[in-house]
Amino acid sequence: MPFLYKRSFRSLSLVVIVALFLVSCGTGENPLSIDTPLTTFATDGYESSQIYSLFQPIFWMAIGVFVIVEGLLIWSVIRFRRRPTDGIPVQLHGNLPIELAWTIAPAILVLVIAVLTFRTQAELDRAPQNPLTVTVIGHQWWWEFQYPEGNVITANELHIPANRDVVLNLRSADVIHSFWAPRLSGKTDLIPGHENKLLIRPLGEQQVIVRGHCAEFCGGTHAMMAFHVVVQPQAEFDSWLAQQAAAAATPAGVAQAAASPPATGATVAATVTGEAATGDEVAATTAATVAATANAPETTTPVAEPTSLEAQGYQLFASKGCVGCHAITGYPGAVSRVGPDLTHVGGRQHIVAGWLENTPENMTRWLRDPNEVKPDNVMGTAIKLGTLQDNEIAALTAYLESLK
Repeated sequence: MPFLYKRSFRSLSLVVIVALFLVSCGTGENPLSIDTPLTTFATDGYESSQIYSLFQPIFWMAIGVFVIVEGLLIWSVIRFRRRPTDGIPVQLHGNLPIELAWTIAPAILVLVIAVLTFRTQAELDRAPQNPLTVTVIGHQWWWEFQYPEGNVITANELHIPANRDVVLNLRSADVIHSFWAPRLSGKTDLIPGHENKLLIRPLGEQQVIVRGHCAEFCGGTHAMMAFHVVVQPQAEFDSWLAQQAAAAATPAGVAQAAASPPATGATVAATVTGEAATGDEVAATTAATVAATANAPETTTPVAEPTSLEAQGYQLFASKGCVGCHAITGYPGAVSRVGPDLTHVGGRQHIVAGWLENTPENMTRWLRDPNEVKPDNVMGTAIKLGTLQDNEIAALTAYLESLK
């Protein structure tokens, strides 16, 4: 008997601890910091606030069901436990009132949940008003953002205006991805050969930076496929969009125009239209393109050595084959969309799909050995440890960081 008492006490203690934990998570006070990167408990958008408003009553109903059911179960175990003096229990066929109660009560709860859910779905399916349209293309493992309104293409950092509807046209360049910025909205999949749409409306007037992530397993480095959404007042967004549309500045001291790389039209077309391609196909194409570009003869004759570190990086960007994968508006021949657009990469707050802060130290680390930072990425098929010398890495870092 002492053993049974101890076992019952342990079971009861476990139930109480779990119940207290669940109740603490459902209190009105947010248990998570407002700065927690991926949380649905801090809402910065109309859609996320609607989803959270649906979550709250359903959560408390679930807590009520849990407490009642577990309470009755524990009471029954203690109240009707078998004692040494007990005989054979009374045999009952059933209890109609109890059976009706546990049938009708759950049915009412399900009906309430259904009504609340349909109401929320109707709110989320609203027609956009004066929307900004952005095309989102998921790659293994980074994000491309295209702004038809301003003829701008950027990567891994989505800028949108506050208090304005934004329609995201979601596409995939290879496999299934999922766009998820929980503080703004729910997640929506990016499916090869099919375009999905996601409507979001960020709220507030102050600039807010929201972290997002791919929420669908898409390969070995899926865990490092993040992005950031920068919500800005409309005037600041308009200024940013105009700045992004400008061509990249040519560093002082550049002695000549960069050499034009071999044509990469097929690769560019496949990437921009979002056609599916396997990771091996992309890697093979990238390696071949970079090798051909790096080994191609110069189309111009140098007239002088570059007179600044940024200028050296400017010339290395072509001679080392970077133009085979990356586009820079205003740079001769840099039009490929295999990798992220680098026109204003120096002005971004993060690099490597939101994984590293954009600092010269992190840029140097990335250029030295991409596979050490992000295993199995496409850039790592062309650049290995030792491919670039320290002086070349320093020059390329200086050039890329100057692209504000």
